[in-house]
Amino acid sequence: QGSQKQVKVCVVDTGYDNDHPDLPVLAAGSPCGDGLCGDGFTPVGVDLATYGVWNVDGHGHGSHCAGTIGAIGNNDVGVTSVNPDPNKIDFFIGKGLSDSGSGSTSGVLAAAMACKDNGADIISMSLGGGGW
Repeated sequence: QGSQKQVKVCVVDTGYDNDHPDLPVLAAGSPCGDGLCGDGFTPVGVDLATYGVWNVDGHGHGSHCAGTIGAIGNNDVGVTSVNPDPNKIDFFIGKGLSDSGSGSTSGVLAAAMACKDNGADIISMSLGGGGW
């Protein structure tokens, strides 16, 4: 059967809880001058005290979305996902939304572009919105 290529999945949302026991640990990396840090992206110029950084999900929704895609299975912790084998997915996280769950079109687009620039095969965005 041979070896399979990992699928690079980028989640654009409120971030990723890098300490969650059901999620693979991603490389945090530094420095982050251009918004890229390891396996994730936080837009440049945001107030990090209120917006947060990609590898700390102050809202929880981004981690929930990542968990639906790739929570580790067969580890006797929490739940499993549509792909319980962490060796098949290479996550990249684009923090397009703040820790409060809100954001701007430019922040989401910057995160999506960082996903593309980092080789994402799939970009997952679970976005809502107000009145149009």
